[in-house]
Amino acid sequence: MTRGPPVPSRPRRLSPEKLVVVKKEFKGMVENGNCRPSNSAWSSPIHLVPKGHNESRICGDYRLLNTECRPDFPRFSDETLSGKPCFAYLDDILVALSDEQLHLSDLEKGFERLNERGLVLNTNKCILGVNISDVGIGALLQLQIGSDIKPLAFFSQRLTPTKTMYSTYDRELLAVYSAIKRFAYTREGREFTVYRDLKPLSFALHQKHDKISPHQQRHLDFISQFTRDIRFISGSDNFVADASSRISEIQIHNEINYAAMAEAQWTDKELEELKKNSSLSFKRIEFPGSNLAIKARTSPNVYLHLCPAIFSRTTES
Repeated sequence: MTRGPPVPSRPRRLSPEKLVVVKKEFKGMVENGNCRPSNSAWSSPIHLVPKGHNESRICGDYRLLNTECRPDFPRFSDETLSGKPCFAYLDDILVALSDEQLHLSDLEKGFERLNERGLVLNTNKCILGVNISDVGIGALLQLQIGSDIKPLAFFSQRLTPTKTMYSTYDRELLAVYSAIKRFAYTREGREFTVYRDLKPLSFALHQKHDKISPHQQRHLDFISQFTRDIRFISGSDNFVADASSRISEIQIHNEINYAAMAEAQWTDKELEELKKNSSLSFKRIEFPGSNLAIKARTSPNVYLHLCPAIFSRTTES
């Protein structure tokens, strides 16, 4: 049951390749009598989930609809655990007893019943921490396995002069949008939670469209294609993402001896071997603020300075 009037969603644009897949699938379902055209006021956008062998599965994105639904117990899970000392609510299963041995025994009974019904527990959950500063945005993608949280990837980006003048809310929204866009290839079709240290952002996806600006609508529409789970976290607990947002303020230590580094590169056997037996390209460039040329590995528009092993040990000490 929903709280109010029908919940419509705008059609979501698809790439030409995805559009061909969708039309083909719906044509087949209509011909088989599995679906029919509808003029209902209720509508939800399509989301394609990649499968193996270059195939895709058509799913309905019901996240906006779910925000308007009255809370209820999932009937199938509730029926599955009926008679067992376990309770299902939404996508959680609760087991709580004061006796440890009895608790373990009841867990086993609950797992057996789930196994009988073919239900699988997802023990892994991804967490995306995002942060902004006056000069940039930063994000940390983490994987939760049981009680352990492991870092997967980092992201940071400097803000343009125009974007630094955005309001705090708009910069926070931009940070979430940019982080999800950066990690979209790993998160599409997978559940994850976004943590932010601005509490109003936790309610952003529940706002009415007539109360937000066009660019906020664009950002929120993109975010909602991947997740509707944005939660508040205190700034002190979001320190890694915070550091990533300020990475442009990190200065190179002014005591690095670039002359010694350049000289060591000429005699470093490991670097010479790398040049002979590698497909990498190398180029001598002028180091900023110095007239010393230092060897670097290059890719399009990217220069990575090669630090000799002996010099690396010196800088790490």
